[in-house]
Amino acid sequence: MLLFNSKLRLFPGKLWSRWDGSFIVLNVFPHGAIEIQNPKTEQVFKVNS
Repeated sequence: MLLFNSKLRLFPGKLWSRWDGSFIVLNVFPHGAIEIQNPKTEQVFKVNS
């Protein structure tokens, strides 16, 4: 899964991606939230889909 980084600003001439990844999906909640894990740091957090 890729995570959209809405805080990243694109500057002219810079080739920065607004997508971070890859993440492992651990749980999908009924209200639309998703629990994901960063495989490199093993940090777990929730995001809204």
